[in-house]
Amino acid sequence: EKYRSFVGQTMFFTTKLGPKLGNATRALSGFMANPGKLHWDALGRLIGYIKGMDVKGILYVEPETYKVCGLADTDFGNCQETRRSVGCTLVTIGGCLVDWHMAKHVTLSDSTTEAEYKELAKLAKDIKFVQMLMTELNLVELPGLLFEDNAGAIFLAGNRQVSKRTKHIDLKHHYIREFTEERNGYQQGVIHKIESEFNTSDIGTKNVDVGAFKRHAEELDKGMPMLRERVYGKNGILT
Repeated sequence: EKYRSFVGQTMFFTTKLGPKLGNATRALSGFMANPGKLHWDALGRLIGYIKGMDVKGILYVEPETYKVCGLADTDFGNCQETRRSVGCTLVTIGGCLVDWHMAKHVTLSDSTTEAEYKELAKLAKDIKFVQMLMTELNLVELPGLLFEDNAGAIFLAGNRQVSKRTKHIDLKHHYIREFTEERNGYQQGVIHKIESEFNTSDIGTKNVDVGAFKRHAEELDKGMPMLRERVYGKNGILT
């Protein structure tokens, strides 16, 4: 009961203020029924890290555009018990973080491309939801921007060719194709390639090394400055 209580409190903090702790909290929450010493030790380290954080929150920066932008990443076969992949999506309005999601996939994937493709489809749905909200406020700007570091997933999203390696992928994951297809002169979303080292959503899929964690955590704490630079900067997408 104490373990569930502590993990529940860290989950509350993570879902409100600490997206950089999403992977650790997700992993610990999988052992609610029977935690061992290893899990208690890991939980103690997580709580100690939270207590020692200099910044407990997220910096919100006024966006220069109301385009909904998002990043997606997946760690293929991360779960050692089920061999299911773990994915993460980060959704922003003009580079200002508004939503994040880290979770284990509900189905197995046969390849990295398939796992990344599933998470890309999940990101499209998350962006669509925020776009619908922005439409109600008369603030939406199209198209939305989806950032992905897997070239295979990007190719699959824009290619309807069926092969023996992709024909088993479930229909619901092909939503990304409709989302990025140009219809009546406009698109809901456009996919852009991003280098893996700059894909901040990587922090929510696995245990990364100290350097990568600090880099991605700082990006989240400071209001996604690297993403805003990519979108607005001198050579950015919107310039």
